[in-house]
Amino acid sequence: MRTHKNADIQSSCLRERITSAALYGASLFLFVIPSLVGVFFSEKGSFVHQNSRMILNFDILLLLLAVPFTVLSIVGIGILGFGLVYLLHFAFIGIGLIKSFRGEVWQNPLSFDLINRKTP
Repeated sequence: MRTHKNADIQSSCLRERITSAALYGASLFLFVIPSLVGVFFSEKGSFVHQNSRMILNFDILLLLLAVPFTVLSIVGIGILGFGLVYLLHFAFIGIGLIKSFRGEVWQNPLSFDLINRKTP
């Protein structure tokens, strides 16, 4: 009986890790949408909720960085900035995907808590 309960817990943890990793992967292409779904439709405090919050904070930071580069792209300098933003996006989302599949909540070193732990 105990093994069955442990198997259920392990299955639940694996499901959360896969869901969280899938949200990271989806955010590469769909940007903010998967993280919003994860934040608002997962159980507060769960592994998926924590990782979704990290993704959303990082996506908001990238969006804020994209605004000045859009203005600077008129001059021609902003194109390099867009390249840097996309490179950071792919690198950090990839690191977060691997960490979440391992069962870790990764705190991105560049992002800050805009969406804090009190978010519903």
